Amino acid sequence: MEPPGKRRRVPSPQSTRPSHLSNHGVSASHELKRTKMDLLSKANPSSGSSGSSTSTLHACSLNTPQQTVKGLYVDAQNRFVIEKRISKIQNKSGIAVTYNIKPEASESEEQYKLQLKDMWAEIDWMSPGTLVNIVAVIPDENKCFVVERLNGYLIVEPDRLMSVTSVITQLYCERKAAILNIIGSGEDCRDAFVGAVAQKLISKSMTDRLDSITDIKKEAKTICTRPQMLERAYGIGLTDDELEKLQTSVAEWVARFMRVRFFGPSDGKHNNFNFMDVVGVEDNIWNPTFGLKGKIDATVLIKKDGQLKTTPLEFKIGSTKSQKRHSTKADHIGQVSLYTLMMSTKYGPIQEALLYYISGDSMFVHPPRNFKLQQLLMSRNKLVRSITLSEGDLPFLPRPDGIDYKFKCKTCEVRNICTLQIRENKLPEKELMSTEKVLLANCKLSDEEYDFFEQWMKVINAETEEVEKRYNDKNLWTVAPEVREGSGTCITNLKLVGDSVPWEDSCGKAGFLASFEKKGSSSQFRGNLKVNDFVALSSNVEVCINYGVIVSLRDNEITLSLDQTLHKEYKSGNFTYSVDKINTTSPIASQYGYLMKLMNDTPEAERLRQYIIMKKQPNFKKLLLPDPQLQQIVNDLNTEQSRLNWKSQSTDSFLFVKGTPGSGKTVSIVRLLKALVYAKKSVLVVSYTGMALEHILKKFKKDNDEFIKINSSSAAEDSLRSHTTKELSNSVTSIAELTELYNKPVVGTTLLSLKHPIFQVRRFDYCIVDEASQALPTAVFGALTLCDKYIVFGTQISYHLSFSLPLNLDICDNFFSLMASPVSTLELDITVEESGTIIPLYDTIVELNLRNVLNENVESDAAKKLFFDVVWKKLATELVFVDTSDVPAEETRVEESICNEAEAHITMSFVHLFVKSGLCPSKLGIVAPYRGQVELLRKALKRISDTKFREVEVNTVGQYQGREKEVILCTCTRSIPMDSPFFLATAGEKNEGILEDMRRLNVAITRSKVVLLGNRHTLKEYSLFKMLFEILNDEQTHKLTKAELDGLNLFLNRMKEMDSSVNSTAQNSPK
Repeated sequence: MEPPGKRRRVPSPQSTRPSHLSNHGVSASHELKRTKMDLLSKANPSSGSSGSSTSTLHACSLNTPQQTVKGLYVDAQNRFVIEKRISKIQNKSGIAVTYNIKPEASESEEQYKLQLKDMWAEIDWMSPGTLVNIVAVIPDENKCFVVERLNGYLIVEPDRLMSVTSVITQLYCERKAAILNIIGSGEDCRDAFVGAVAQKLISKSMTDRLDSITDIKKEAKTICTRPQMLERAYGIGLTDDELEKLQTSVAEWVARFMRVRFFGPSDGKHNNFNFMDVVGVEDNIWNPTFGLKGKIDATVLIKKDGQLKTTPLEFKIGSTKSQKRHSTKADHIGQVSLYTLMMSTKYGPIQEALLYYISGDSMFVHPPRNFKLQQLLMSRNKLVRSITLSEGDLPFLPRPDGIDYKFKCKTCEVRNICTLQIRENKLPEKELMSTEKVLLANCKLSDEEYDFFEQWMKVINAETEEVEKRYNDKNLWTVAPEVREGSGTCITNLKLVGDSVPWEDSCGKAGFLASFEKKGSSSQFRGNLKVNDFVALSSNVEVCINYGVIVSLRDNEITLSLDQTLHKEYKSGNFTYSVDKINTTSPIASQYGYLMKLMNDTPEAERLRQYIIMKKQPNFKKLLLPDPQLQQIVNDLNTEQSRLNWKSQSTDSFLFVKGTPGSGKTVSIVRLLKALVYAKKSVLVVSYTGMALEHILKKFKKDNDEFIKINSSSAAEDSLRSHTTKELSNSVTSIAELTELYNKPVVGTTLLSLKHPIFQVRRFDYCIVDEASQALPTAVFGALTLCDKYIVFGTQISYHLSFSLPLNLDICDNFFSLMASPVSTLELDITVEESGTIIPLYDTIVELNLRNVLNENVESDAAKKLFFDVVWKKLATELVFVDTSDVPAEETRVEESICNEAEAHITMSFVHLFVKSGLCPSKLGIVAPYRGQVELLRKALKRISDTKFREVEVNTVGQYQGREKEVILCTCTRSIPMDSPFFLATAGEKNEGILEDMRRLNVAITRSKVVLLGNRHTLKEYSLFKMLFEILNDEQTHKLTKAELDGLNLFLNRMKEMDSSVNSTAQNSPK
């Protein structure tokens, strides 16, 4: 047995089976098919040749090979690393490019060559270190792999999975494909909505074998009136009448398909085959062999010429009234051709693909051609090159060629960023472009605006690269699941319990619940997975067969809400599963989109650029005398809040409000909201974190409940759940009702959650931005494009970048630094906080209680003195630092996080003492910078039988923004001897850690009463703590002694014994 995670040596080329490529079918994948079918035959000895119907059934049945995903997708491939290009020769027979290559995972120095001919010779740009996968080719006697028109495929960087859609887009515009791959797709449209309705209806009709027009129309209505679909219809501007006509048309199309095609005979008139079964709908396929991923509308089993065949079935709407797509039949054929290739590693060679145009009732049976597949994979390789290389005038953008076709370019969603690449006559294609496009490229932006765009694109790119380094999906097929489980991001060796069952979440989104149990009765879940995490479900033969969200985790069972039901074959007991946490870069993609909107050629975007880039200052006009009721609202405000209200309503554009935590920003926001709503203004409220947003809305709700909170009701606090879009939309059955509900004067969301359909429809009078200094300016731009005026709250503390910037790039990493000026900024005093919000802790009665608790429960005089004379009395100065550098309190690594048991014990001692002295547990908070320490403390609190201790909140530092606590215990966790190898090895990481992040740290150290616990020798290596230690006086610091630590441990053990005694008494008492 090999150690887990170590790849087996690449098979010797002499043992690789030959492939027999031709121009017909997908015999190019024979080598892959053999690998798969060899495994299948071991699991099912009765399977025959691929040409027989019996064999096809076996392939479709997915008999379980005794092989891990890692072995199937990596070890079975010929993966090599480019060493250098050694020649490029052109002669009468064409061009040949030759590279020296070496096996990726081989420990030997064995050398091979790779020669590319015909169309493959265009790949002459690979640099040393490039990873390639050589498919269906064996080397010649000189150890040279030859890839040419009639022989094999070459996949460049196969671990970078390209979507099939982007590869097809690449065929007609390389630049658009590359840009969309970076920034993501744009807003929803009518065609996409019609396609979604049709796809869901036809899938449901096939699966349930609906044959009645009445049943199909009923199902169409059910689909269209689901909250998620109603929201989409609302977002694209449909009325209820239009939606009803649309669903009727789609139902009639689908009924015709079911009657004529699905149930129809193989008479040669409409079909020359019979549908036998639906293997799966919306099949998700990640195929690292070919570096592709996609979702197939349906996988079906058909009978043709007496043989059973598994084939993909793709649905296309065809022509609609609002036709804006540029897809052609050739594009669609390319799409299904790639699907046959991707499915070949699962089912063996796929001989045909089905393409059906719903509105026109046209069915095409397409046999994929090898030459066409080679062209498509070449297109995929070009796309990889486009998004990984930095060339041309904009090194931060892909540099493929574009097109100049007036009809396509005029409606293209990336036309603005495209023209930025051709400005100033620097690209050779410029001479071939139309006058209209040249003028757009040259005149749209000023030099200052162009430089701003370039600068912030580089910043977002740097953040994207950092995220991709930390979270890489390739681990799903290059690292064994047991190793992934050890890192805390995966749970493996799972068995399906029962069947997946249909269900709808709180917003009406249809899905399927599936439960899995860990094999072995004593197995316990480990790692960092938690409820509501987005995950990928893989089997032991396939990568990512489904996406889902964790619904529950208990003992050795996990329940997921899956996008699609599992295939029938997966419901057998022969499969094991893995659940992996998936980290997406969608928030970063949102920032690309926000920056694009700021650069749009619209009056609103141009006006914003004047303020943000050109530094135009706001004007403040005189306000007319308000009516008596509004005057009464103003009279309730203090001086600072009154000034904020008047300046907010008098500005013609924006206002910045600066204040430190505790200075009353939240209260000021709520009272400003109240005044704006009374003045009949619509307001968008955004914050960086959902916690701060909820804090604002909860306070606002005391005076006014006319507001909406975007996104999940499950993630919202109970008091706000009924105001979430998901909860509200669940109670409506028409677009008119939804429109009325969504027309509330106040809408709240987070900065990076602006994709809800409501933002396609509404524009706001005001936008109030909280926590603006916690995010990059690019994260704020999106909200600003949705309003006429914006009021921005935050501080001038710099945002700490968690990634390295390109050299010579100097940016304002704080929105205040970027825009604020004395003219446009209002500063809040620290006296603005609501009176009575923070109750003075240094109270005589509580002090007497504390003395009694110490005398009765703490035996050690050193521990008594520590807590009363050091912690308690020094808290009168708001903050005390307890230094653990002289006691044994070293940190430990737990999977991907850090914890410190000694600091946890000290913290729990303080918790017991504070609570027993009379402090309300809900007013006591514990914060830690690392998730490992948070989980350790939460478990300690759960073990206490007295349920009031459950009210003590434990969270990471950043999650306490906006929380009101009387006392916060902050365990800094890091504690390593300075001469330890690990401390020296990680010295370069100190400027990138969580403890170095001021936007998190300032939240903890500026609360009313704070006890900081940590190792000063370790923490002083962090620049921010070094500054803090220079500020703190002797009265605010105390070095913990061994005697004090022992006393605290004795006290904690006594508390545990008392708790255990209480439990025992309760269990033995008669019921």
